[in-house]
Amino acid sequence: MTSPHRIRLRGPWECRPLAWSELDNSHPRSLADASSPEPAVPADRSAASSADAATRPVPAAGLLTMPSDWSPIAGPEFRGRVQFTRRFGCPTGILDDDRVDLVVDAVDYEAAIELNGRPLGETRWGAGPWRVAITTWLQPANELRITVELPAGELDRGERTGKPGGLIGEVRLEIHSRREVHS
Repeated sequence: MTSPHRIRLRGPWECRPLAWSELDNSHPRSLADASSPEPAVPADRSAASSADAATRPVPAAGLLTMPSDWSPIAGPEFRGRVQFTRRFGCPTGILDDDRVDLVVDAVDYEAAIELNGRPLGETRWGAGPWRVAITTWLQPANELRITVELPAGELDRGERTGKPGGLIGEVRLEIHSRREVHS
């Protein structure tokens, strides 16, 4: 079997901080609605704590080349939710029996992934490369959104403890051909 053709989605990526996090590691959260700019605050938090999070200014959006944490845009101390957006055209030369996979090597800490508004799944730090076939969902022009959240509070993130979150591994398309290659 031949190696897949790889298209690295290095940049530019729009990096848009959405909200500061008031969560800690004792309040796990699903990222099913991760693109919402509203911070997820546990019900047992005080109204004052929620008000502080709501009034704290969110850093402005900017462009990044991946892989990267969000520190060039949001700063090294930011803990919260950041949406990374990358637009790309449909790869050319794809045949009916080819398969295109989206691969996200690593995120820090939790991520929800969507393509053209369609939720594809979630992954988190330490899970290893995340992969999904996207062939049937590709359009002539595509928008990939990966919303990453690093909760406030201490989390055991191994060598990443204390560092900013982000798309810290490569994001790429892999085109797998089922055709035989003849020399």
